[in-house]
Amino acid sequence: MLIGIDKRFVFVASTKTASTSLEQVLKPHADIFRSGSAQRKHIGLPEIFPTYDFLFSQPGYGPDSFFKFGVMRDPFDWINSWYRYRLGNEVESPLPEGMSFADFWALKDWNILRGNGSKHLQRDMFLGGDSQLMADVIIPYDRLDDMFRDICAELEMPAGLPRANVSRIRETQSLPDGLEEEVRAFYAEDYKLYAELDAINAEGMARLRADRRVFRPVRQASGTSPGSAVAVPEGHVFVFSYCPEAGGSIQTHLNDQPGFCIRGENSDAALHLMRSRNAIANNPEMTALRRAGKKTAASARFYGAEKMFPREYGRAVAATFTQKVLKPEPNSRIAGFRSGLTPRDTGVLQRYVTFLSEHFENTRIVFVTRRHSDVAGPSRNTPDRLDSIDTFYRSHRDAHPDRCHLIDYDLWQSDPQTQKDLTAFLGEG
Repeated sequence: MLIGIDKRFVFVASTKTASTSLEQVLKPHADIFRSGSAQRKHIGLPEIFPTYDFLFSQPGYGPDSFFKFGVMRDPFDWINSWYRYRLGNEVESPLPEGMSFADFWALKDWNILRGNGSKHLQRDMFLGGDSQLMADVIIPYDRLDDMFRDICAELEMPAGLPRANVSRIRETQSLPDGLEEEVRAFYAEDYKLYAELDAINAEGMARLRADRRVFRPVRQASGTSPGSAVAVPEGHVFVFSYCPEAGGSIQTHLNDQPGFCIRGENSDAALHLMRSRNAIANNPEMTALRRAGKKTAASARFYGAEKMFPREYGRAVAATFTQKVLKPEPNSRIAGFRSGLTPRDTGVLQRYVTFLSEHFENTRIVFVTRRHSDVAGPSRNTPDRLDSIDTFYRSHRDAHPDRCHLIDYDLWQSDPQTQKDLTAFLGEG
C-alpha cells in the first residue's frame, strides 16, 4: 500500500497482481509506504481510510481528493497463480512438493478461506460495507501495462514496469473434470465485480483526466471524521532535552493535560525554517533595500527584496508548520513538540529557541536537564557539550523567566512539587 500526498494517489497492493513491481515505480512518489509482512502490505481501502484518518480527515485531503486504484486478476487465474507461487517459490508457507491443484483447492487454507470461514476475495480490497465501491480504477491484470502507463502519464510519473516476485512455475497441470467450474462458482462475487471493471474504469479514468480532479467519494465508517479541521492552538510548548527518556517523560506528562498536543521529535524540521527566515533577515543587501523602502528595478540582483519582511515570513512558516507538521488534534489548545537537539555550538540553540519564541503563538519553552553521568557518551553527549547546553538553559531561563522553565529530571522523579511548578508556569493551575 502506498499513498502519494503530492501526486494524490492511493495504491492498493492486491496479492499476485504485480504489486511488488508496481511499488518499485510508485515508491519514489509516495509519502506513506506500507511494506513488510503480507498483513501490513496487502490492506484494502476499507482499512486504509480509517488507519490513516489523521491524513484523510484533514480539510482538502479527504478520500475524494485522492485517485484510488489497484489491480485485480481473473479469479481463476489469481488462485492458480497463488498455487504455482507456493509450490515453486521459496516462501513462508510452501506447498508440499508435487501437490496437485486439486489437492491444494481441497485444503481450503488461508488462500481460499479466512480464519473466520469467510471467502478470501479480491473484491474486499476495493469494496466497503454494503458493497460500496471505494476505488476509482481497478486495472484488469491482463491490461496492466497499458492502463498503468496511462495512469502514470496523468500523474506525471515515469511508467517503466519491471517484473518482480513472479512464480517460478509457469503452467498448471490439467484439472479434473468439473473443478474449474467449481472454482469459478466459488468466486462468483469476484467475477461480478470483474465484469464491471470496464464501466468503472471508464468513469475513473475520465475523472483522472479532468482538469478538476475530484474522485469517487468514500463513505467512511462511523468513528472517523472526514473534513474535521486541524485545531488552531492558542499557544505552543516546546520541550528541549538531551536525554530521550527525560524528554519523553515530560512530553507524556504534558499530553495528559486537557487540551495539550505535544508531538515527538521531528528531526527539528523547524530549525530549517529558522535558517530560511534568517537567510532573508541577515543578508546585508536585502536588509538595506528593505530599510530604504524603494521599489527595486526588474533587472536588480535582489529584485523584490524590499517586499520581504522576515518576521512576517517567519510567522507564516511557523503557522504552516503547526498546521501541516504538528497537526494538533481537534480541541487542542496547546501544540508543540519535543526536541532532542544537542548542537556542538550552543549559538544554534540560542537562535533556534529565539525563532520559536518569536514566531509561534504564545510560546513557552521547557528545558530538561539530567545528571550528566546518566547520559554522557563519547560522541553525541560529551561532558563539555552537556555543560555548555545546561549553561545555556539556565542563562536563557534567567533572561526570560516568563517564557522559559527549567526542570531537573532527577528531581522531577522524586519531588511532586516540580510537577506543580510546571503546571503553574504554564498557567494551568
